[in-house]
Amino acid sequence: MNVKYLEEMRGELNRLSKRNQHLTVEINQNHRLVSGEALSDQEVTALEELSKLLMAATDRGTLSWQSATELLCDLREKSSGLAGQVSQQAQALFQKAAELLRTSMEEAARGAGPEAYAAWLAAEARWKGFRDAWTSEPLSWLRNPLISNSELVERLLAKGEAGGNPGYIRVLKEHGFNLGPLGRLILDRVRDNDYAVRDGRLGGYSDDFLREILGPNETDELYRLAAVARAFGFAAEKK
Repeated sequence: MNVKYLEEMRGELNRLSKRNQHLTVEINQNHRLVSGEALSDQEVTALEELSKLLMAATDRGTLSWQSATELLCDLREKSSGLAGQVSQQAQALFQKAAELLRTSMEEAARGAGPEAYAAWLAAEARWKGFRDAWTSEPLSWLRNPLISNSELVERLLAKGEAGGNPGYIRVLKEHGFNLGPLGRLILDRVRDNDYAVRDGRLGGYSDDFLREILGPNETDELYRLAAVARAFGFAAEKK
């Protein structure tokens, strides 16, 4: 692919590199910018990493489609925070570079014909779906280093007013997560709660939630087991 954006990218790269050198000196000397704004090590690293990304992907004014795709994915992950905790200032830098590259790739795809452009639009739709899923709950919790495993489990299994959120479980299933451990934990909690029914919910969980995480057959079996347990006095109907 002929890189129409290359000169603009290189100009931006040169500007960022020169500013980065200046900022690094200021940080080493007094940890502040000339303008008086504090700059974090993370932002300096972002500038350096952006420079490396652009330099590694460019070669004598041309960029292969594969290299462009890999670079775009990398820039988008960083600009959206999918690659880890990135400051807003750093995300803005990656976002600008990603948009420049995306525009160039879309022009190239449109120029290659209807089939190529249709493939490009389909790929963009998949990316947006991926981004939206991983920046929303519950998948965003998995990327948050401040959320422990135990807290993550409690969030996923929280009963709330609705008796659990089956939508969270559905998203995890759509992305291939093994829900076996969560299902077993649900069974343990229902059992430890003496198979009690509160407001029509077994163990406090709604029917929709139980069927989503356990499956229809396992849920029906659990209801039968709970009924037997209550018949023998292990649990009681509660309001």
